[in-house]
Amino acid sequence: MSDAGSLDRRKSIRFAPPVGTLLTILTPENEFGLVTTISKQGLGFSCVLNEVVGAYVKMKLDFPNFKQFELEGRVAWKSNGNTGLAIMDRKDAADFQLTFDQLEKQYSVDRRAVENKNATGDEGRTEGQSKDRRGVVNIFSRTFAQNFGLDRWGSYYAYERVTESSTGNEVVLNTGRAVMLGSNNYLGLTNHPKVKEATIKAIERYGTGSGGARVLSGTTDIHRKLEEKIAQFKGVEAALVFSTGYLANVAVFTSLLKSEDIVFNDQLNHASIIDGSRMSPATIRFYKHSDVLSLEKKMSQYPYDRPKMIVTDGVFSMDGDIAPLDRIVPLAKKHNALVMVDDAHAIGVIGPNGRGTAAHFGMTGKVDIIIATFSKALGAMGGAVCGSKSLIKFINHHSRQFIFSTAIVPSACATVLAALEVLEEDPGIVLRLHSNKQYLAKGLREMGFNVIDAPTAIVPVFIGDERKTYAMTHLLGELGVFVNAVSRPSVPRELSRIRITPMATHTQAQLSFALDAFHKAGKKLSII
Repeated sequence: MSDAGSLDRRKSIRFAPPVGTLLTILTPENEFGLVTTISKQGLGFSCVLNEVVGAYVKMKLDFPNFKQFELEGRVAWKSNGNTGLAIMDRKDAADFQLTFDQLEKQYSVDRRAVENKNATGDEGRTEGQSKDRRGVVNIFSRTFAQNFGLDRWGSYYAYERVTESSTGNEVVLNTGRAVMLGSNNYLGLTNHPKVKEATIKAIERYGTGSGGARVLSGTTDIHRKLEEKIAQFKGVEAALVFSTGYLANVAVFTSLLKSEDIVFNDQLNHASIIDGSRMSPATIRFYKHSDVLSLEKKMSQYPYDRPKMIVTDGVFSMDGDIAPLDRIVPLAKKHNALVMVDDAHAIGVIGPNGRGTAAHFGMTGKVDIIIATFSKALGAMGGAVCGSKSLIKFINHHSRQFIFSTAIVPSACATVLAALEVLEEDPGIVLRLHSNKQYLAKGLREMGFNVIDAPTAIVPVFIGDERKTYAMTHLLGELGVFVNAVSRPSVPRELSRIRITPMATHTQAQLSFALDAFHKAGKKLSII
């Protein structure tokens, strides 16, 4: 048997299990058969299932005079009266793998012989037989094989959890209500009465869609109003609204940059910045995170008259720290470089009235390009490129992302306009956000958690172990607190963390409830 679903077939150990090892597939027919080959990742047994290849199954595995396991698996192949199953990393999987280690020692498997056999023909199978079982490799078959790794990780990987309500300070899940500490809705504006009313009225006036790309029929008067408002809010001459902040980032790089240009990226910049850079013909250089000396060293390698751009997040989404813009801007002038700042996690969070990173440093009007994202604290969707009138005119006529994308819906424009009005009318909302953040971070730190003291709305709690991070996330969910586990590819696995984001609308009672849940979960998992 091949390792059912293993991505590294040649290094796995497999052997015939004890005589009489029985597997029962818990389908309506309760199909069963004897286990013929077994490995830590999967097994083969003497029955061809009715289920198609790729189907998920529940099964019971009985070792004679040993114990019974309840496992979940996936059909990996069917051939010649036998079926291969990949074992998912779920119920009883850990106990099964411990048992496998014992069996491996008991049966004294010759590791070299197994590896040599695998390398030369899959246990004596002919090339034709191998193709019959696996099929000819193509894009779909390759994708299918790689998905087995995701399936095994499925019980730990907190991916696309489904909510049944708005992402307010509490959220409804299929398991009940939970305090929401995993949303970028920092100010809770998705549920603000003024914001909701403006959105509803816009739908009544403009309908649900924009009807076309901005350059054709998709530009309405409310698009123009938003562009004027966001430019005024950010202290620049003009702005151009896109359907997402991601598109806005990509548009800048792909329309502005040429092959002779150099882009200097902070190594922790958001994926949309990295992707946009790579889509451009410019040379890309990375400098150490928020390290101005590293940046200057790299910039000094190029002549003054070589066009350059420094790009950084204003607030870094995983650590919650702020880019040293007060040092980057003077350095840019020294080296003939533009400065571009992505303010996705800064708007509504730092600076007077939440105006962002430039305002936070008293540098309004001194940053060449600002990306204003609407899907975080402003509670909507979309983004804008903000800068000089000349910049906006150029991107308007040269950005493929702008020209060939359907316009953002008018109701989203109304949402952002109303959110900006709330920020200007109620500056206390930003203060409440920071008060809640400080209360939560202080409580976690006093319990013994490793918490970064970031000056923004993000509270990273370092766990350092990928499995424990996901286990903590699921356990907190069971205790009624929704948080996000962050590991690969966002951060290295040794820097795995829980990313907590309180809102301005959380009550102290809700935050105290969350702290109590963290204490229980941390103790149970021996994190504190």
